[in-house]
Amino acid sequence: MDETVENFEAVYGQARGEIMGKPGISTHLPFLFAFQSTDLLHLCLSITDFHSQTWRAEFSVDQLEDMRDEVGIGGSWSEFLVYLRAALASDSVKLIFSGPANAVDGHGATSASVVAQKVKGTPRLLLPVTKLEGLHVQDAMASISLGLFRSYHAQSSVISAEKARASVLESSLAAEKVRVEKLLEQIEVSGISYGGRRKGHRERSSQLLSSLSGTLATQAGTQFETQVSQPSPTPAIGILEQSKTMSPAKPPVSKTKVHVAPASRRAKRRGTAISADPEMGTVLAALNGADGR
Repeated sequence: MDETVENFEAVYGQARGEIMGKPGISTHLPFLFAFQSTDLLHLCLSITDFHSQTWRAEFSVDQLEDMRDEVGIGGSWSEFLVYLRAALASDSVKLIFSGPANAVDGHGATSASVVAQKVKGTPRLLLPVTKLEGLHVQDAMASISLGLFRSYHAQSSVISAEKARASVLESSLAAEKVRVEKLLEQIEVSGISYGGRRKGHRERSSQLLSSLSGTLATQAGTQFETQVSQPSPTPAIGILEQSKTMSPAKPPVSKTKVHVAPASRRAKRRGTAISADPEMGTVLAALNGADGR
């Protein structure tokens, strides 16, 4: 058989006593219970009010498997053990008395069962228990008390270890904060010196822009005053000036100066140049004389 309860973690809790057939009516005395393994194959459930009611039951692995089939919880064996523990760790655990039980402490009950359910709508577990008598009562109460102390001690040790770890982390965090603050101070000092130089440049630039703006404003004001102080032209002149302004501007006519070429050059341009030959000169003179007559 592979199924065991070796790794089952003990469960300690409080249960409310009720009388069967009288739902909603609880006994005045609360009950404490312990559900833990006694060996690899058995789980033990002990419940008591530390007065006159102490009940106990032991479940083997075979009985737990039958309970698993009856309740209808699927999944693996380990998943069933997880659900079993979660149901008993809930706040809805009850000890139901049957028989002529007293409403104060359940005295007179002939049987009882522990009922546990993880949440509403999930399978409900029914664990029948048997009432103890004599020395078995003291043994059960001692087992529950010792188990509660061990559980408290284990949880206290875990909490103490976590507190010590948290203290170390807080110290490291404080030291890191101091280091970061020093770095920020150094960065701030460096930023102020550099920022001061940049601020000086910005101030000088602002002053220069202000002076330039003032000069331009003064020049514009002077020009405006000069225009206002000049006398306005007569209406005719004003209309003429307006028409000149409105009429499209004509492109200026460029006057080109005519250069007259010398006679020698003009003769050359009209025909072939006459060579300065003596005989040709005599002929020309004779022709000129004939024209004169």
